[in-house]
Amino acid sequence: MSLSRYQSLTVDATSKKDALKKARCDAMEQSQLQVQADIFARIQNKAAIVSERLPVEKIYHPFVCGPNNAIIKKLMEETGARINVPPPRIQKDEIVISGEKDDVTWCKATIMRIYQEKKQKCQTISVEIKKSQHKYVIGLRGSNLQEILDITGVSVEVPFSDSPSERITLRGEQENLGLGLKMVYSKITTGIQAASIISADVKAPEWLYKYIIGKEGENIKRITQDSPKVHFKFLEGQDKIQVEGPTEEVKHAVADLQANVKGLQRSMDCAEIEIEWQFLKHIIGKGGANIKRIKNENCVRVHIPSDAENRSIIRIEGERKGVQRAKQQLMAMIKEIRIEIPHKLHASIIGAKSCLIHSIMDECGDVIIHFPPKGSTSNDVLIRGPRRCVLYARKHLIELKKLKSISEASKRQNGFRKGSHKNDYRSYECSFCDKRFATKSGMDQHKRQHSML
Repeated sequence: MSLSRYQSLTVDATSKKDALKKARCDAMEQSQLQVQADIFARIQNKAAIVSERLPVEKIYHPFVCGPNNAIIKKLMEETGARINVPPPRIQKDEIVISGEKDDVTWCKATIMRIYQEKKQKCQTISVEIKKSQHKYVIGLRGSNLQEILDITGVSVEVPFSDSPSERITLRGEQENLGLGLKMVYSKITTGIQAASIISADVKAPEWLYKYIIGKEGENIKRITQDSPKVHFKFLEGQDKIQVEGPTEEVKHAVADLQANVKGLQRSMDCAEIEIEWQFLKHIIGKGGANIKRIKNENCVRVHIPSDAENRSIIRIEGERKGVQRAKQQLMAMIKEIRIEIPHKLHASIIGAKSCLIHSIMDECGDVIIHFPPKGSTSNDVLIRGPRRCVLYARKHLIELKKLKSISEASKRQNGFRKGSHKNDYRSYECSFCDKRFATKSGMDQHKRQHSML
């Protein structure tokens, strides 16, 4: 490569390096100028912030601020200015505005216009109200005062709690003062009613109590969210719920509770079955198997009475259809049949001191045998209990009936001259009393042995 070629490349590199250096210097200079401009703008803005105190009497501050400070908030949002109104306890007849000059001027004009207008048109009336009732006029965090101002345009001035004065002053335009005063007394009446404690009853079946309360009390908590001062008493054995609390809260709570009770009664049911004590073990089943099966199949609750309850009523609770199915299944476990035995044989079948009939009931496994009352001419004998046991008792009562009938017939014919049939049924009777249930019958010409359950 020639020398001229190397010289040309050197000149080009040098010119590019100089251009880059110059560009960097220009950028730094531009940045410094921008910083200086920002500083100058900030100084100018700071110089433009102004503050002004407006001579506005304290009694007219509510009109300037508006209900719930609506007017002041709107002015600050539209202009960006800050408006400082002294709190109620600070007795200052001024309002301070700060911000850019134009914004302050706009806010000042609006506030002074409201002030001058109210100062010219407003009149006052004063009423004496018991100190204990002032809180009802004020409301929670002054809510009642703001409501009256919003609806009527009347400002209500209530003495501070540490003041002995009972005078309340209403300030506003003449045509609005009457409505404002009416609202004041209305708030007092409502407050007194709400503060008074009343009691109301809601009818509900006792079995429904736990469903009304809900799991971990969730249903009752839902009602007390809107009525926190209300108390509920679930009265045992009276099928009603007592609701106590302030009047208004009780009204709301009772309405909610009644709606809840009606809804549950439409969808749920309760059935009770009276079962003799000796049958309960057959109903429950081994390890509670029968009850568990019924509960799972029908989605119901089954309450089995405990020994302490001293009653033999099974209660089923749940959805209406499930309760009816479960009731049918439980009733099917206990069989009830009637057999005819001539009433003249009843006394002899029952036996001396009921020995024979008690032995039959015990041997047949927890059955109950009902005979008609003494002196009755009815032939119906009722057998009730578990199906297998009822059928077994029926079999033996029929056999005993036959023996007694034959004996009575033989007695009428020959007066038991030979005594054979008499000995047959006496042996049958004694065997029951001795828990052996072994019988000998000469009529069948052979021995019969009865195996008991």
